[in-house]
Amino acid sequence: MNTPLLDVQDLKKYFPVRSGLLRRVVGHVHAVDEISLQIMPGETLALVGESGCGKTTAARTMVRLLDADGGRILFRGQDITHLEGDALRRMRRHMQVVFQDPYASLNPRRTVGEIIGAPMVLHGLATASDVNDKMRDLLVQVGLQPDYLSRYPHEFSGGQRQRIGIARALALEPELVMCDEAVSALDVSVQAQIINLLADLQAGRSMSYLFVAHNLSVVRHVAHRVAVMYLGRLVEVAPTAELFEDPRHPYTQALLAAMPKAHPVRPRRSFVRLGGEVPSPVSPPSGCHLHPRCPVAEARCKTLIPALVAVNSCHIVRCVKELPRTA
Repeated sequence: MNTPLLDVQDLKKYFPVRSGLLRRVVGHVHAVDEISLQIMPGETLALVGESGCGKTTAARTMVRLLDADGGRILFRGQDITHLEGDALRRMRRHMQVVFQDPYASLNPRRTVGEIIGAPMVLHGLATASDVNDKMRDLLVQVGLQPDYLSRYPHEFSGGQRQRIGIARALALEPELVMCDEAVSALDVSVQAQIINLLADLQAGRSMSYLFVAHNLSVVRHVAHRVAVMYLGRLVEVAPTAELFEDPRHPYTQALLAAMPKAHPVRPRRSFVRLGGEVPSPVSPPSGCHLHPRCPVAEARCKTLIPALVAVNSCHIVRCVKELPRTA
């Protein structure tokens, strides 16, 4: 059995809520609440859910952009949860990020060559004499002209900027790339180009992707597996095709029901519809977080926090419907 590239165990991330003149802590935002998942070498795992569910916070905590408040993060079998200093810096080159906003993620005061070349020199992957050739090769790989190295970010379109961001991530030859809504700020035609580019790069470099997204149509195209989050918790994890064909959790069913209908004749399957608003993560509901909105909730949903139950060897779901009636 293959060893996971990234193994996350019971990960927690809470943000303090302060109030009053002395800024005392009066509560916590439960952004990530004990999630566990694995990413295999060469795999794309999509992390999905509506805005505010905690998927970006979870992903940033996994790659150590944020410090975890609990749980463990194992990368290639090494516990990196509390790495600091030089050890953390050495580890970072293996886990890179493509950010959501291509206009905010590039330093406007630096040229493309400085943006891409500085990490390579810093980590010792290139010398001052050969860094220029390596940067030119990277630009060609992401579909840009080699002579763009002397230009500044404001001279490029959004799609070109995102390609520069991808080149910057690839400069350190990472094994895992976290794509944080990497195509959501782009036009549809440019989205398709970037998605195809990411797929081609993955095939050529055997990288793994942690793909954070809310566009399920994009997820269906790029991901091998999908992890669904609601209010800080994982509610379902399954292979992409199985999740779209046989979603088990009411929240997953509601997400799929909200997708635009692509076929004008084929009837849409009847899924549940959620009522009400998303509860505050400062004071989440007891038991199953979804029960105030779930039309199929039972009495035990108000008090019982369901465990993740295996539907089969590769599909897990957190719902009392999958638990024995004696639970």
